[in-house]
Amino acid sequence: MLKLDRVSKVYRVGTFGGKELHAVSDVSFEVEKGQVVSLIGESGSGKSTIGKMILRLISATSGAIYFEGTDIAKLDGPALKEYYRRVQGVFQDPFSSYNPIFKADRIFSMVHDEF
Repeated sequence: MLKLDRVSKVYRVGTFGGKELHAVSDVSFEVEKGQVVSLIGESGSGKSTIGKMILRLISATSGAIYFEGTDIAKLDGPALKEYYRRVQGVFQDPFSSYNPIFKADRIFSMVHDEF
């Protein structure tokens, strides 16, 4: 199981890092084994940032991400290698994505019909 518990990510921006950009604020959800989850939202809403935190490409500013009950920020050595073996990302390819004028319900019905 994957669990995000009040996860936030804040980037320091500006000439001297004097400003904060809140990319993700207080996100919580759980994904059970066998579930398929899609993150859907406007450009800049934090979808990729959440994915990068789950993959440990970047660290959360606050909160925790658990995989099978273990905080992924504390994984190292063989445990981290096993995590990377079991959790993998599928990165977005903007040239193979659906037509942006399609409505979400039409896209989901296309996927449902296919599977």
